[in-house]
Amino acid sequence: MGRGVAMRPSEGGFTLLELLVVIVIMGLMLTLLPSLSAGLERARLRAAADEVAVALEESQQAALTTGHQVDVTFDPIHLSFGRPRRPPTGLPPVVRQLSVLAPPGSATCRDLVRFFPDGSAFSCTVRLISAHAMEMILIDGVTGRVRRGD
Repeated sequence: MGRGVAMRPSEGGFTLLELLVVIVIMGLMLTLLPSLSAGLERARLRAAADEVAVALEESQQAALTTGHQVDVTFDPIHLSFGRPRRPPTGLPPVVRQLSVLAPPGSATCRDLVRFFPDGSAFSCTVRLISAHAMEMILIDGVTGRVRRGD
């Protein structure tokens, strides 16, 4: 019997091809990461806008139910909003700027949205801004309707 070349069992490790495949997959994941993080930022901003919209809707209902005006105040410095008999609600860190805008020619919405017992309100736009996105909440002055500005 002839002696053949003895083959050693392969040592632990990866082949060059396996390493290249892993590097390509990691590269693809890194290219997708910025779009995923931007999407997450938008989702967080949208959730903050939803929270503000719900608070505004509840305040309108309170004005209708109690027969008294209800004010929702906004603090653009501390990025929070407040309602009667409740502590201020802070907005999440994704919100970098908060503003309450009145329609042109009107001075009614200076960091305040007021709902009246007849269902009407100050006509305002609440704007939440993050690093890469903006969400708006519109309040109709005649009906007091609160809706998201999409």
